[in-house]
Amino acid sequence: MQSLATTLGKAVTRAAGIKAPMGADQLTDNQRKAVAYTFARLKMITPQQYDLLMPDDKTEGLVKKEFTPHLMNFHKDQIDIGLDAFHRLRQQGDSDYRFLDIDKIVGLIITGGKAPSEVSRAGMYTEFKDRDEPKQLTDEKQVHRRRKVASSEIDNMKSMLGL
Repeated sequence: MQSLATTLGKAVTRAAGIKAPMGADQLTDNQRKAVAYTFARLKMITPQQYDLLMPDDKTEGLVKKEFTPHLMNFHKDQIDIGLDAFHRLRQQGDSDYRFLDIDKIVGLIITGGKAPSEVSRAGMYTEFKDRDEPKQLTDEKQVHRRRKVASSEIDNMKSMLGL
């Protein structure tokens, strides 16, 4: 049985000899290695699912071509963080990571190993914690004018509803 380092080393060496999906002149050696390393780790994590997803070399090449632009600029450390998070989520029984989905894994790499449920997003249901409190109106004329406008708008709404 080969060690992980030997297997990964062979994958990187093989990938270095493969013509780059976007043209050999467009990918640097480090970019090619990043893509090869990611796919070699994926094969180590879920070998059965990897083989189901990419049963032959032609399919594997097409999948690599598709995801090369998304993976080529990451460093080994960033890839490791994302794939370690994939391990963690699978071990925790997260149903979103039960099967090999390369898009989701790229998302984990991009977010630094955080699943979408762990990333706070600004939106309709999110409370902003660092916002300033609304400023109170201090000018009496402004307060009176705004109350008058609000009252007339409420009256307009009531008339539209027939109240």
